[in-house]
Amino acid sequence: MMAMIVYAALAILMANLVFGVFLWFKVRKLYCYPGVLGFPVIGNLYNAYKTLLMITVDRGVKYGVAVAEEHGKDGIFFHWLCGSNVAAVITSPHLVKKLSFHPNLADKSYAIYNAFKICMDGPFSDICSDDEWKQKRKDYNINLKKSRVDSDYFNTFIKRSDKMVEKMLASSSSHVDAHAICSSVVYDISLKTMFGIDSDLVYHPDLVRVYDRIKVILATVVSDIPMIHVIQPILHRIIDVSIGKLVELRKLGLAEIDNKLKSNEGPLQDLTLFMYMALKHKKDNGSERILFNKIHELFLTSGHTVASVLSNMTYFLAVLPDIQERAWQEQYEIFGNDVRDPTIADLNQMKYLSRFMKESLRFVGPSVVVKSATADITIDGITIPRGTQVVFLLRYIKFDPKYFKNPNIFDPDRFLDESDVLKCGQSSFGAGIRNCPGEYFATILLKIVLSKMLRSLKLKTVDKNFRFEDMKYKSYILGDVENPPKLQVEKRT
Repeated sequence: MMAMIVYAALAILMANLVFGVFLWFKVRKLYCYPGVLGFPVIGNLYNAYKTLLMITVDRGVKYGVAVAEEHGKDGIFFHWLCGSNVAAVITSPHLVKKLSFHPNLADKSYAIYNAFKICMDGPFSDICSDDEWKQKRKDYNINLKKSRVDSDYFNTFIKRSDKMVEKMLASSSSHVDAHAICSSVVYDISLKTMFGIDSDLVYHPDLVRVYDRIKVILATVVSDIPMIHVIQPILHRIIDVSIGKLVELRKLGLAEIDNKLKSNEGPLQDLTLFMYMALKHKKDNGSERILFNKIHELFLTSGHTVASVLSNMTYFLAVLPDIQERAWQEQYEIFGNDVRDPTIADLNQMKYLSRFMKESLRFVGPSVVVKSATADITIDGITIPRGTQVVFLLRYIKFDPKYFKNPNIFDPDRFLDESDVLKCGQSSFGAGIRNCPGEYFATILLKIVLSKMLRSLKLKTVDKNFRFEDMKYKSYILGDVENPPKLQVEKRT
């Protein structure tokens, strides 16, 4: 028995040493991490296993930032990602600018984004920029273009913003659940603009919990660990069981598709984005599972991400009263005591509010953007080999004092002169070819809601001692305030 244990231990040791040699051989010309007595085989083995065990996005980001503190001073360093994937980690906004639109970085990282395919299907989760992806992106661009936002969607933004103010003022509890209210209103906007559906189901508390749950699931399994292929069917069932009220929304959407198919009214281009995609999918006899995944991706990217950003911006206004008052003063200079709705011209005058939004996204925007090199890339004399995962470590860049003075201070005026360094270091809506097609949609939506909120409400924290410095952040699909303060609101007179 003892002999068998010894043989098994020796076999495991030898297998690990062979794996370590393989890892070292793979990256010996790029870098090596010395281990025991300086042996790079052990060093690379240790670091590869360490990244394999990150599991969650947040742990991976925090680990990446810690490694960057030691190795990222020159703007680029090589490391492991999700085990044996070679990664070039970018820690300089100058290199982000040079690499963002590089033709050999049009694909997303399989190691990171493959897990999203569990419950999503669309341009966000698609990994390769092939013809199918280009068509999906074209569909999104047509429906999210500036002219459509300024006409078709604008009034919906206005009406739902008024509804949010009403709900906040009507809150009778000891505090306002800003996250639930912001999320429900943004989901309502998404349902109306992207799906063409009116339903009070979006205000059911289960729906907010569902998407918070899905966010956690995706942030937990996003790394392409070997087990992901084994547990995918189980995760399908978990997500299907846990989505609660979302099932009813799916049924509403499918019923609308059937009605459109029967009536066959009007050209496809005049339909909402979801109806347009779903009718094409039905006519191509696509599977129900893929259709569900299309629904989930569109609702997540148009609803949940914007809702998360809005609720975090609400927290920032509450804990930073001087900034809240300065943002309100700008609104007063534009509107005075007039209670009229904002116009596009008004929104263009809201310069301070724009800077506030950019500074907010520095704290709670995406922590990383990861792409895959489809061919060798040479930049600043350094070659990034084909197949390397290129990680724009935005969480590190946005808090590097070389590029962002006093990075832990919330200062919207740092964007008074928005240089390429600030713009590329921020990259709040992605970087380059795979950037978010909904940037204009989200920006106008957020501006209208925040304008209405500032003109109607004063936001305060229940705990008078809670400070901005007390906030902690966690990385999911975007960053999030992990310990949001409880809020109170009062009508602004």
